[in-house]
Amino acid sequence: YWGSQPIEWINAYKLAETLKTKGFPGVAVLAGASEGKAGLVAYVGPSSIGRFQAGQIIKSLAPIIGGGGGGRPDFAQAVGKNIVAFNFA
Repeated sequence: YWGSQPIEWINAYKLAETLKTKGFPGVAVLAGASEGKAGLVAYVGPSSIGRFQAGQIIKSLAPIIGGGGGGRPDFAQAVGKNIVAFNFA
């Protein structure tokens, strides 16, 4: 979501990639929806990887949206069918 407006899944992914390219040092978890599916993407900056891992964040959130996912310590994603769950993720 951007404010109160849902964003498309691909735009959430692109935003996470932009954070990575710009060297964002923190942690970001972004959500988007398109074509009846919910998507999550997590990015963990280099200085935060010792405390957080994107793959673990996504593995813990993916069941909430009725999906699965995973990835690397710095970048991970999940897709599921439960868009309504964004209110709880």
